[in-house]
Amino acid sequence: MRCARWPASLVTVALLGLPLPVAEARADPRGVFVSRCEYSHSLPDDPIVHPGDPGSSHLHDFFGSRSTNAMSRFADMAASRTTCRLRADTAGYWFPASSLGERPLQPTFAKIYFFGVRGSPVESVPRGLQIVGGTSDATSTSDNPHLTWSCGAEGPRRTPIVDHPYDCTRRARRLDFVDSVVARIELPSCWNGSGLTPSDLTYLLDGACPRGLRHRLPDMRMQVHVGILDPCQGHVACGPGGTGVNVSLVSSSGPFYTFHADLWNTWHQRALKGLIERCLLAHVRCGVLSDP
Repeated sequence: MRCARWPASLVTVALLGLPLPVAEARADPRGVFVSRCEYSHSLPDDPIVHPGDPGSSHLHDFFGSRSTNAMSRFADMAASRTTCRLRADTAGYWFPASSLGERPLQPTFAKIYFFGVRGSPVESVPRGLQIVGGTSDATSTSDNPHLTWSCGAEGPRRTPIVDHPYDCTRRARRLDFVDSVVARIELPSCWNGSGLTPSDLTYLLDGACPRGLRHRLPDMRMQVHVGILDPCQGHVACGPGGTGVNVSLVSSSGPFYTFHADLWNTWHQRALKGLIERCLLAHVRCGVLSDP
């Protein structure tokens, strides 16, 4: 496995018996690695919320495991081909499908970020854990605080991160990494230590995990490039400083503020645990990873 697009200065750590080049020779206070997965398929299925009941969900766009559907089982997904750049990442990732007015949009790719915690260890993501981030029941942006929007990228070159999608057209003309509006969903990271369903997880409360859910998982964020630069169909204002009143982008679950994300951890568990140990627990910035 190797990290993509590294600068000249590299350090090397061992991962599953193989050398892993890691960008930036400095330590990272949190540690991070990223799995990039291309779009796979769309179905009106949700194997977490409506398992075994095909066609009963709003339309979802799927990434990662190519086999994900309402009838999916752990073993089938773990053994399937994947759209992720890491072959060990056979997890299922999905989001509500997006449209611009009446026009369906096809997303291009998703990135799944795994972060460590400053000054504190994290546990590996349990085998088979099912996670839902954000909420489809939101009636406003304030009802879904774990959803934000940008035009992409991280660090000093990142575009504004706000609570509504905005026009990325002008930024795409001057920034080579801007190719789409990007939805960003933070996932809950406090786990009860035994269950594998969304009800066994919750978000941090005042910076700490609440009683009964003290097992601290990595901070995870799912991002999807929805496949459009202007979410307002030419209406102005449509900038990051506005209110989102002109946004025409909607999801299959409702208005843009109902956007959410699902993850079913069917990773090859040894590889996932190794990445968490050598990137997050070692506080190393491993970046976006891909197989040779």
